[in-house]
Amino acid sequence: MTSQLTQYTKMLHDQHHAFLEGQRHGQKLDDDVTALERQAEALQATVTQSDGSQQSMQQMRGSASDFLQLSFRISRTIDLTQPWLRGGQAQNGITQMRQVAQGTTTIALRVDQYLPVDTQLIDRQTEILEAAVKELHDEFHEHLEGYEVSRHLDVDVEGVETLVEHMHGLAHNKNWGQINFTHRWQDIGQVKQKTAHIESLFVRQAQIGVRTQDWIGIEHSRDAITDVLSSAYLLEHMIRKTQPVQQQQPIRQPIRDTRPLRDRHGHPVDPNRALDRHGHSRDHR
Repeated sequence: MTSQLTQYTKMLHDQHHAFLEGQRHGQKLDDDVTALERQAEALQATVTQSDGSQQSMQQMRGSASDFLQLSFRISRTIDLTQPWLRGGQAQNGITQMRQVAQGTTTIALRVDQYLPVDTQLIDRQTEILEAAVKELHDEFHEHLEGYEVSRHLDVDVEGVETLVEHMHGLAHNKNWGQINFTHRWQDIGQVKQKTAHIESLFVRQAQIGVRTQDWIGIEHSRDAITDVLSSAYLLEHMIRKTQPVQQQQPIRQPIRDTRPLRDRHGHPVDPNRALDRHGHSRDHR
């Protein structure tokens, strides 16, 4: 399967050069796809040279995690790129890239299912998520203070930063019995929800308008948001592997019989009729 990953990443790179060079986010995509292609080659080499030792498994585990996070990032960048494209050829190209990117992620997840997850890896991924949130906060302070949504943004980003620091503290140097995975799953859900809200505020401010020199802050902030979300998705995937979330069964409502009520002779009966103590209808007295 790792050879398939290499083929898919090369295909993704070729499609980028064929359709998206010079487009908005094009250079960013080129850098990420180039890195993904190299990671696929490195992962294939690691798998080929693996001797089955714990060290080899850890190397494969780390390579697969890096690959997955970057593939999540590329998929999101493709989504951000599409609204800016003009022309049918570019639109067709981005559609093909999205399909190949989805295929790449699917194969990477299949490879990943054979690799174990440990608390050290979860600790590392939580640290990566924390660093991404701090980068987002730094971008805000550097470029976007003093605007209409700035105070709201600052409070929200600081809230996510506090939450992720709390998550990292609970995962750092812990063994399996010391980590409440259900709680961590809920925390990740909050991070994703709050980050989506933060992004909507950035978009709103961009629509209202920013100073020319601060426009790059909007771009960098959305890059940082991409890193936050891709890190959160990977951490969520790791926790799902360790403790699958039970799907809540829908509550089945009793089926009500809507057919008309009839007596033993087959005659329709009014369900609201009054009966005497002998069970006879009082209407016929």
